[in-house]
Amino acid sequence: MTTTNAATCPGCGKTGVAAVPTTIDGRTGKEAVGLGTLLFGIGLLAVAALTLVIVVVMWNDRMAPGRKYMYLPIVFLVGGGPIVYRYLREDRVRKMMYKCASCARVFEIGGPVPPVAAAEPAPASASDLSSLRQGLLSADPTVRHRCATAIGDLGAAGGDALPDLEKLRGDPSRHVSNRATWAIETIQEKLRKAHRS
Repeated sequence: MTTTNAATCPGCGKTGVAAVPTTIDGRTGKEAVGLGTLLFGIGLLAVAALTLVIVVVMWNDRMAPGRKYMYLPIVFLVGGGPIVYRYLREDRVRKMMYKCASCARVFEIGGPVPPVAAAEPAPASASDLSSLRQGLLSADPTVRHRCATAIGDLGAAGGDALPDLEKLRGDPSRHVSNRATWAIETIQEKLRKAHRS
């Protein structure tokens, strides 16, 4: 952790802040599960497997209390399973966070994840669907992300753009591919609701 005067705390306005490299989940913006926590979760799953084997072996042994501990593997599974699942599901992004030395507030410079450059907003009406579809072909991932979001917000009216959004599922930018998947699911759900009514 290095102290820098390059950033100003938004809470107290002082410049004595410490730079803290942090890994966050790009989908939620929350701090990601660390390696130590993952190892703890894996350890819990290993203990669950071991206790399950012991309980099964001792199940019919009248001298050993196998049935007394039959729920113990479930406890370890419930503890370790979500930790490992969350680690595997996270979209891990490294970023620099800053901690104020005087008020201990943690903040970032540059806005939330995913970073979206300040640009003119993407058009969001059904009449502009052709320009949104053209935006999906842009070289700039920010433009592709914004256009996929705008098409998803159109709902059933964006149905004509489904083939273009399908192509974006394999986009090199994970944020763009995630947004394309969201847009496809949103449009398909709205189309299903429209067909039912």
